Amino acid sequence: MFGSGFCYAKSHLLAALLRANGIPAALCYQRLSCNDDGTEFCLHGLNAIHLPNVGWYRVDARGNRADVDARFTPPLERLAFPTSATGEADIPGLFADPLPVIVNALTSHATADELCKHLPDLELSTAKSMSTLEARPASVADAETISAIADSVFRDAYRSAFESEKQVEDFIASNFTPSVIRTELEAGQAWYSIGLVNGVAAGFIQLESTDPPECVGCRPAIELAKLYVLRSFHGCGIANVLMERGLEHASCSGASQVWLCVWEKNARAIAFYRRWGFETVGEMEFLWSGVLFRDAVMTRNISPATTNQPRRKVDVPFADDAEIAKLVERFEAATWPYERWTHRAHLAVGLTYARAMPFDAALSHMRKHINHYNQTCGDPTGYNETVTILFLRKIASAYCGPNDPRPLHVLVEELVRCCSVDWLYQYYSKERIWSAAAKQSWIEPDRQPLDF
Repeated sequence: MFGSGFCYAKSHLLAALLRANGIPAALCYQRLSCNDDGTEFCLHGLNAIHLPNVGWYRVDARGNRADVDARFTPPLERLAFPTSATGEADIPGLFADPLPVIVNALTSHATADELCKHLPDLELSTAKSMSTLEARPASVADAETISAIADSVFRDAYRSAFESEKQVEDFIASNFTPSVIRTELEAGQAWYSIGLVNGVAAGFIQLESTDPPECVGCRPAIELAKLYVLRSFHGCGIANVLMERGLEHASCSGASQVWLCVWEKNARAIAFYRRWGFETVGEMEFLWSGVLFRDAVMTRNISPATTNQPRRKVDVPFADDAEIAKLVERFEAATWPYERWTHRAHLAVGLTYARAMPFDAALSHMRKHINHYNQTCGDPTGYNETVTILFLRKIASAYCGPNDPRPLHVLVEELVRCCSVDWLYQYYSKERIWSAAAKQSWIEPDRQPLDF
């Protein structure tokens, strides 16, 4: 498409063509220098295409010429213009619609010459403020997304360390395929959180309980195994959001220190970890396919204030049964917001299961999914077998009659009123119900026998 129009028109047209053919496409931008002295800048329009087994992949619709290589070679990006000069940068985020500053420039100038004299620009601080950043727990359904991000980031960061493309492919096939990630998630071997920028998966963080090297002096310790962010989202702040979520999970896991390994040549990552209070305490070496990697080992203590800080809850009644169905679906996928995993939500899930299946099956579902959800959300010791059985028995005995026509959300509110958390103290002392034995398996009440 070289010579046929401004980059903005080309990227808009390519996005429209891709979407018309059912291919997910977005708009994205670079901020480039207009001259050699770095005093004038403008936005350059690009596209991002969501490719199977690759994820979001940026392309330049301008095409190639003798001095520009913008070939389509996924998963490796080949953009026409590298952002190397001071003030140049990739604008963080992917956008469904053109930026307002682009639309304004295209509609307010009648000729190409006028537009060339008033090319649209955007300060980096303004671009960052336009993005919505959030992180959510990952579930098994996110395995392909995590795999695609890991594949892209690993190639970007470590390709120079390997002697051949086959070595890179072998490493990725052993560590980052969807099946590898899915197995980790299903087994609860690792905890993942996915970072979203404007709703688009931009990176992830992974923590797991592994044996730390001897140079990690404070125990128990948890490993920050990976914090990967796609290059197109560098600088937008999503890495900070992921780090906050990771440290919160580490605190809730009972660890007193977080440790990590980072390649000694990854200066950007090392600087980021230092800003977050990590200090180098040693080094590790490992050999892969004939390539020796030397990593710095870094640690950060978790302060008692962070470890003991309660996590805020938002208790909102369910408006209808459709909201409860959505709760159950997202709870089972471990994507329901943790701040809304309240006593009311527990009761709604228990009632849904108790009315749909026999008691033993309902209990099995509750046990399995609560443990998985808690593990994913950073509360691995939160499950209590006795409490779960107690409330489920109450629900099954009083709210699962075959002729009860009341909707679920109405029954949930009645349950909340008559079976609050304090209700269980009619039967159990606090010491007994919250004991390690009660969390592990069913124990009988010590205040009065159950009457249901």
